[in-house]
Order: sequence, then C-alpha cells, then structure tokens
Amino acid sequence: MDTQASEHTKKQQNPPYVGWPSYRGMLSGFKEHVLPSRIDRSVLGNFSGIVGTQLLATLKFLGQIDAAGKPTEHLERAVNAIGTEEWVSELTAQLRRAYAPVFSLNLQTASPNQFTETFRGAYPCEGDTLRKSMTFFLNAAREAQIPVSMFIMKNKKPRSGNGVKKLKAAKQASAKAEDNPDPIKTREQTPPAQPAQDDFRQQLLSKFPAFDPAWPDNIKADWFKGFEQFMAMAQKQ
Repeated sequence: MDTQASEHTKKQQNPPYVGWPSYRGMLSGFKEHVLPSRIDRSVLGNFSGIVGTQLLATLKFLGQIDAAGKPTEHLERAVNAIGTEEWVSELTAQLRRAYAPVFSLNLQTASPNQFTETFRGAYPCEGDTLRKSMTFFLNAAREAQIPVSMFIMKNKKPRSGNGVKKLKAAKQASAKAEDNPDPIKTREQTPPAQPAQDDFRQQLLSKFPAFDPAWPDNIKADWFKGFEQFMAMAQKQ
C-alpha cells in the first residue's frame, strides 16, 4: 500500500503540459456560465478526450480541484479574476504557490539550461512532456507578467539535435533537386508542342476575311456560311 501511495503521489507531481489557451478557455467558460460543483470529463465536453484529461490533471496540479474533483478556493479565485484587473496578480500568486521549486531560481537572470535543469529536477517528466510542461509554465508566466530571462523565453520550445540534422538534410536535398531536376517532372512541366494541324488551321484562318458588323445582311449571311464551311474543312485536317 505504501508503494502504491508513493507512486500515486509521484504522478500527481507531473506539471501541466496542456496548451495554455485550452486552460485559459476552460476558466473563461466557467466564468461565462457556471463553476460546476464537480469538475470531471462530463463538464469538459468542448474539449477532446485527451485535452480534457490533461485539463483535469492541470487542475489537480494547481490545487484547483481536490481528489474528488471538487473545486477549491484557488479555482474559485482564478475563475472570478480572469478577465479582470485582478487576473495578473491572482495568476502570479497561484503560479508561485504551485511551482514553488521553479521560483527558487532567479528566472530573470537564469540561463535556459539552468531553467531546464531546475524544472526537470523538480518534476518527473522527460522528452516532449518536459518541453510542453515548460512551455505551459512560460506562457502562464508571460500572461502573469512575471519577469523571465529573454534567453529562456526565446528557447521555450527547444528542439533536439536530430531535428536540426533533419532540417539541414531537407535543405540539402532541396538544393540538390534544384541543381538536378527530375527529368520526368521536367517533361511533365514542359507544355506539349502544338501539332502541325494547328499551324495549318491558323494559316487558313488568316486568309479568311474578318467579320464586319457594318456589312449588309446578305453579306453577313454569306460570311457565316463560308465560316461554317471553313470550320468543317479544318476539322477534317
């Protein structure tokens, strides 16, 4: 039992990695309509299953719902404050409370590596989950107007070395394709030559008198009759 309880506690320490707009939209929805007496998937129908699950985990991490899903005073204050002048100060207070280990670091002067090391040391997440978790925190910190180093904010979505290599390889492949175009594609892009019959028809048409609306009706009738004969002859070529 002790081992299971310890594992459960460890999982609850995972920081939010849902998109910040989704979390903010959830709070705004509660304020616009009503704050439910219990927060579960049935009240998050506007979000996909994965996002809804992530939002519930976010609320638990931030201490905004208890184990049974009942809203705490922190959620009530957040919902009341969003969209008002109190939002920035309330959000700042909630972030400092929930992310206390991160705020042990001077975020205004820390390097990106210092921030990542502190975040990883405080919370059990790695890889893409770690990146998304840090992104959620930094987006929240920006909205709370918390001073954070420009170097950290600039690198809030770090990419792996493999990603850089893939990008370089893609650019090299693109440059090579420009120097050595695919002969098949080149042929497809080259407009086909006009057949000889078209040239012959153009020559005949140039000899046919141009239509003049000022002609008498009998001349116009003769012109249309002659043009029809010309078109019939051209189709046979």
